[in-house]
Amino acid sequence: MVVQWAGRDHLGVRVLMINPGNDPTFVRLAEDLVAHGVTSAGDLESRLREQYPQAAVRVRSLEGDEATWYVYREGRWSTDGLARRIVRPRQGPPLL
Repeated sequence: MVVQWAGRDHLGVRVLMINPGNDPTFVRLAEDLVAHGVTSAGDLESRLREQYPQAAVRVRSLEGDEATWYVYREGRWSTDGLARRIVRPRQGPPLL
């Protein structure tokens, strides 16, 4: 599932892959944190761990492309539910 994102593009992050994608509370929290103030993948991970102690965030960035942040509720891929891919509209150059 692809969800259009209306959040701010202040980190150069255009895509979040959130796993599991069938936990609406976790998905919404990750979206909201990125849209409203996290400063890095590490910051997102720390903030998520306040409610989800095993949460992990991994960054994949290919040359010439925006970063994709993989956000795991259980610290690793979970087969409990498919991942939700959230794509934000382009709003400027990616952060290097």
